[in-house]
Amino acid sequence: MTKRLLATALAVAVLAGLGAVAYAVLGPQPEQQARRDGCGRNATDEVSRLGPGWVYVNDGDFPASGPPPPPRWLAGVASSPGGPALDAHVSGGDQPATHDAYDFNLNVKPDPAYEGLLGGNPEEKSGNFEENFESRGRIHIERELTALPRFVWPAPGARVEAMGSWVWDCGHWDPGGERTELHPYRALWTERSPSPRSAYGDAEGDLYVSTDATPAGQIAECAHRTKGDRQAFKSCSFSQPNWLDVSGDYDFVLRPPPRPPGARRLVVRVVNMGSTIPVKRPRLEANGARLRFQLAATPGKRLVLAEEVFVGWRPAPRLVHLRVDFTRLLTRRSMDPSCFNCANPESLLEGQNTKPPGEWLLFTDIEGLWRLWPRVIPARDGRTFPVGLTQDLFVPRGRPFRLLVLPHECDFGTFTWTKPSNPMAPCPKSPEFGDKGGDDSPGFVVTRYRSPETAIGVHVANGSTAQPSTCPAAPNPGGCYQITYRITRVR
Repeated sequence: MTKRLLATALAVAVLAGLGAVAYAVLGPQPEQQARRDGCGRNATDEVSRLGPGWVYVNDGDFPASGPPPPPRWLAGVASSPGGPALDAHVSGGDQPATHDAYDFNLNVKPDPAYEGLLGGNPEEKSGNFEENFESRGRIHIERELTALPRFVWPAPGARVEAMGSWVWDCGHWDPGGERTELHPYRALWTERSPSPRSAYGDAEGDLYVSTDATPAGQIAECAHRTKGDRQAFKSCSFSQPNWLDVSGDYDFVLRPPPRPPGARRLVVRVVNMGSTIPVKRPRLEANGARLRFQLAATPGKRLVLAEEVFVGWRPAPRLVHLRVDFTRLLTRRSMDPSCFNCANPESLLEGQNTKPPGEWLLFTDIEGLWRLWPRVIPARDGRTFPVGLTQDLFVPRGRPFRLLVLPHECDFGTFTWTKPSNPMAPCPKSPEFGDKGGDDSPGFVVTRYRSPETAIGVHVANGSTAQPSTCPAAPNPGGCYQITYRITRVR
């Protein structure tokens, strides 16, 4: 069958109601394969270092005496069914016993060539197709945020490419079986066009490659080496190196923005963002700047390649330079109830052992420029805090842009993977222990401006009480917080 006929057949199938999404090839099925590959479906074992939270897909076919399944590539768009605030975000539900820091998550809608990475069956609503608010029909990719610098964190809807450990998420098997993920992703390429960092509207490609395994990588490696032996797994969990291989061929193409009138030449520049090896230089080709190279990692030796690549036309008109100043935060609720398993106006997560003040982290994302307020906010009911967080960006005239506020309330104060007396970074140490559903989410602010010109002024926004917020809506009709910010034009 020709590609054109195949595409037509798939379109007819969709229109005929044979499925919301047509998938030419189904990926691995959790009921038939996840446990064979090493998932134990035992949450107690996972937090006790007796069983894995993640195992390699197809590891049942790879003997412990040899290497595990190789990493896999993924290409697609960050796009969550739950809305743009969940396209790319800091996790709110990580288990401290298997983490050192919260994960930075992306929900990637894969290109057709990568749909085979999706586990489960859309007709049965199993695996990656279960009715999950955030990641239905997506590849959920995760990496601890302390092992991923913020320059590479994408904006909602960004095009990304990633390479990482293709694993079953053993800790989430109910109701539709385990889901497949890239966890950790070892390489991430993020595209922005035009770049909010470029005064001339250049396209930007950000690359981060690292051998740092993170706890998830160590766990999958130990699962491969021990094959269900609980005591051997526990022993391995204390000695497995923090290293994963990133050797191989890499090939990225960054396409330039549309050519403005009068532009005569393309220019390329590279910014080193903390590499341990020389940065890779792209080559200008007919379709853009091509970044093509090979890495050969030395076992046990840390390797990091971190760079920003810009390509654009010259001469080019300057974009509008905006400055966003976050000035004030009102915490209507601390989100730390002082009672256990009780109905309260502070949080929907009633199984937490906490007390005020809340420990709030304030993340912001403006067109993919991520910031974290450098201090933990001691939230109390009805208290106002000065913020003083500033972000500059460049936006084309007349073009819409998006601003997000994503606070995080810390409920787990200790009990992490490498050093159990530590909290999950970047949260502070405390005697608190959270609900099994995870940390509190005060709710998001998602604002889309039609243009930089219409965004100028002072703005006040309330945090949402819609899912995944854990702010009780009935007693808090205005949300659990309010943020004030000012947008000005820099001339």
